[in-house]
Amino acid sequence: APDPAAQELFRRFKALCVPLLANSDLKPNTSDKASALLTALADELESVPEETRPLKSSLISYVFFPVSTLLRRNDLVAIPPRVLEAVLRVLASLAEHWWWSADAQTWEQLFKLVAFVLVGVDPKGKERAHDEHTQLAAVRALYAIIGGRATSKEDSAERLEMYRDHLQVQVLGKTLDALLSLCPSPNSELGLSALRTTAVLVRDFMPDDLAPSIMPGVVSVMLRCSLGEGTRKGWANGDHVTASLDVLSWMVVKGIGDDVCVAAGAVKRVEDLQDLASLVSDAAEEDESAHQPGALTRRTRAWLRGTATQLHIALNSLTHLIAHSNATAQRALVSMSSTILQATTLTLPQSHHLLLSFLLALARSEYTSVSSAAHVALAQAAREPALLQHVLTLARDALSELTRLIRSRSDAKLAHRLRQVLAVCALAEDVPAIRVGMGRLLGPGGGIEKWGLGLLGALQFAPPTQAGIVSEATTFLLEESTQPADDDVAFVPLKLKSPADGDVQALLEDTLRELGHAGSLEGLFAVEWLVGLGVRELSARASSALWCASLMAEGVALAGHDLQSTSKLFKTARWMAKAVAELWQQREEDQLPEDPQAQEDNEPDRPQIEFVSGLVKIDTSKMFPTPQLAQQDLPRWSPEVHRAAALRVIAASSMALQAAFAPLLLHTLYPILHALVSPSAVLRSTATTTLHRVARASGFATPRNLLMANFDYALAGAASRLLRAQLDVDAASVLHILVRLVGGDVVDRMGDVVAECFERLDEYHGYEVLVERLVDVLGEVVRVVKDDVQAREPIAQRPAETVSSAEERPDLFRPWSMGQLLTWLDKRHDTPPQPPVEEDDVGPTPHTAWRNRRDHEHNHTEEHEHEHNDEQPPPAQPQEEKPQPTATHKLVHLILSRSVPFLTHASPLIRARILRLLTSSVPILVPETVGEEHHPGVALLLPQVHRAWPFVLNRLSDSEPFVVAAAAGLVAELASSTGTGEFVRARVWEEVWPRFRTLLDALQRAESQSALAQRRYGQGGDAPSAYANSTRLHVAMLRTIDAALRGPGGALDIAVWEVALAFCRFLDKGEAEGVQHSAVSVFKALRAANEDAVWLALSASVG
Repeated sequence: APDPAAQELFRRFKALCVPLLANSDLKPNTSDKASALLTALADELESVPEETRPLKSSLISYVFFPVSTLLRRNDLVAIPPRVLEAVLRVLASLAEHWWWSADAQTWEQLFKLVAFVLVGVDPKGKERAHDEHTQLAAVRALYAIIGGRATSKEDSAERLEMYRDHLQVQVLGKTLDALLSLCPSPNSELGLSALRTTAVLVRDFMPDDLAPSIMPGVVSVMLRCSLGEGTRKGWANGDHVTASLDVLSWMVVKGIGDDVCVAAGAVKRVEDLQDLASLVSDAAEEDESAHQPGALTRRTRAWLRGTATQLHIALNSLTHLIAHSNATAQRALVSMSSTILQATTLTLPQSHHLLLSFLLALARSEYTSVSSAAHVALAQAAREPALLQHVLTLARDALSELTRLIRSRSDAKLAHRLRQVLAVCALAEDVPAIRVGMGRLLGPGGGIEKWGLGLLGALQFAPPTQAGIVSEATTFLLEESTQPADDDVAFVPLKLKSPADGDVQALLEDTLRELGHAGSLEGLFAVEWLVGLGVRELSARASSALWCASLMAEGVALAGHDLQSTSKLFKTARWMAKAVAELWQQREEDQLPEDPQAQEDNEPDRPQIEFVSGLVKIDTSKMFPTPQLAQQDLPRWSPEVHRAAALRVIAASSMALQAAFAPLLLHTLYPILHALVSPSAVLRSTATTTLHRVARASGFATPRNLLMANFDYALAGAASRLLRAQLDVDAASVLHILVRLVGGDVVDRMGDVVAECFERLDEYHGYEVLVERLVDVLGEVVRVVKDDVQAREPIAQRPAETVSSAEERPDLFRPWSMGQLLTWLDKRHDTPPQPPVEEDDVGPTPHTAWRNRRDHEHNHTEEHEHEHNDEQPPPAQPQEEKPQPTATHKLVHLILSRSVPFLTHASPLIRARILRLLTSSVPILVPETVGEEHHPGVALLLPQVHRAWPFVLNRLSDSEPFVVAAAAGLVAELASSTGTGEFVRARVWEEVWPRFRTLLDALQRAESQSALAQRRYGQGGDAPSAYANSTRLHVAMLRTIDAALRGPGGALDIAVWEVALAFCRFLDKGEAEGVQHSAVSVFKALRAANEDAVWLALSASVG
């Protein structure tokens, strides 16, 4: 049964073919109708459903018949352009279906017909130039005729062979020449179609003998098309580059590939000794046959040498395409390079280096598809022994060239070379021979002493800057442990002078890291050499050596190792950590950099040539100029950069050792903590990152856990630097940061820190700087202990005030009426009612003297002792055990007892810090809960307060305001404390208040002469800061008097009057907020003592 779909197609084609046949004889009145019918027929052919493709031969012949009739009845040159374009469209659509069933003669005639249109002649030889639309239709028709759109190349292989045998070489040559002339066309669509058609012709139809003759022309045109001749960018768009390089790669394979050249005798494959011996005889035969005449170019050895050289120059011009912005173009360059490399291993050895450089550069492309394709191509090429040697040579040459590129500040070229090295290192995972080769390059025989010294001399670090580094972030990150050690913390970059671009510097760091990873254990030789150079010298070159060593060591640590190789890695890592840590044991005077000019001058000393003419000595060495480097170009050694690079080496060692790094913490913890207290933000940030990485490698969750577990190591490291043999002033700061970081988790071990501090204080009490830092350590210990105590014992409520508050007597400061005033006048002399006194039950009282009573009882007991032998003694009353002082109390008591002598130190700063230290210690020893009378801390505190009291009073008369403020703060804390308040309050009015009054009188005299003070009180100026020494002094005074007024006994009326007059000024709104609040509290206490005096004093201050 007939197919309904085929019948429907036939009816549709018949409706167009019948009138087309009737109008096949083109006349002026039929051309337009024929053009319309051909266009409609082409549209119908293009819209044929997929399920009916390809069309049957009978239907194809039916459709082709009117078209062929039109071509026979009219000369090709006389057919109008629109009709000819429509005819070519119909032929292109028919060729897609006819490819699978046409005979060779019909296919050849179709090819010639379209070729005549492209060449611009007809079968009779008449020339005719066609427009671009006709040329584009012809190119598309030819593309369909040669099977460019065939979906299955395997099934079409036999048919392709048949068509190729019937294609004349002359016709093919003319067609290729016409297509090549259209490839650089400004019409993008025409040029792209011509390039794709040319690629199919070269790949499937060009004979091997024709390739040498047309290869120069094809290569030249393809270079013009790919590089975009006449464009500003230096390359064409991605599709044109892809098509051009496709043609170029097939042309090279067909023209100068190994297979065709071996078949022609231009080159020989040497697989055994017999092949090697036959090279001489083959050379003689080649000389005889080289001059034989022929129409086509023959492949000879001479031709091969010349063509290979020209082709290498042509391929070198494609280097610009590496930076093409289109991923399609980059993939095309990868494909071309890989194809030529695999096909020309014997014929183009001089171009292998160039093609591999293309692949190496593209292997680091930002496009994943490009980098993956390049990596696969490189891995495939590296498996060939000849190409493998080229890859390793490229890596060695790139490393040797780094020095020149860095010195010349060519960042773009440097980045290109670095990407090549990175690509070679990336091959180590897939190609074991690459790892072996990179190991040799970094090993003892790799010549690192040559290229390494030059590289280190070129790497110059810029002076470290504080910009972009938050100094507070270091301590915050460590104390709060907001970032777990499992997360990688990046090092702050050490800025290089060259390369100046940060991305290129990051690329350099990645390259060094990947070098170590690729070299694996063999790369340890380079790491050891760099570390040895870095610790031997104190120069800019040494800093660069440590920086490079840290990066390469990281790469080695990340490489997989077996058990045997791990021992070697561990041994090297331990040596690195110890060698670098010894840099912190050198004295300051030993850390003097070498003369930079001497580092640059590697030439031997020239002999001094001079002669004497009379009395004048002439030095001939000064007659010739000697090159001198500018002072700013000389490499300068920076201790900050040197130590930052050393810390990176420690971090790399921990990465290699992992949990085995724990014993090395005895040597490395002090350098890390020492860097944490450095004034350099770069060094602090580097130390923070190092501590995080060491903690992560050692298996600790946070850096704080690491320090807690190794507290003894850190303490021993700092203590050893406080001895006279190797005294380091910064060791006290290391103790400070250590105590601050570990916090209250090791309070029970703070005694060692305190004991060490006081031993050093006794030894170095005359060194102000060291004493100041040791006192800071004690203050930090007290702060940590105080926080721990507050966390363990919740703060109790303070005792209620013993005086009535303003809320209980809201009418205190309100104006009185006349009746209230008269009532008060009548009763002002009355004795106030006394509250009933409760008598305490003290039990029975003795009626005889205590001495007589005790003797009588003793005698009575001896006389009647034998009478009570059988009787049981009365049960003893259980006595309450006094609580014993805790370790915290003993620790704080030790600090107090040893700190008191320093209240008379010559330095006012130390005196103030000791006073603040004592102030912070009081809340730890004195209980904050009410009613705890026998607290052990009180018994420890009171003797020290009694001992220090005279010194504290003397400090209230100190010449430095901040010392006076600190002393007043201590008195206020003691007066407000529940354990020492009674002791201090009894001495306030006799010993403290006179000194306060003297201070206030001096303050009043000074403010009377100060325009700023008068402006603040008179015109509402800015209040003083809450952190000013004067504000702290005033608050301390007010707190002291407030506690004295509220305590038992109160104050005399004269003292109340003096206090009210002196403290009225603190109620002014011009004072700080804290001073005003404290003053209000004092006046509430004064009101309870003598409200008349308060009222009179406040009334006198109004106005």
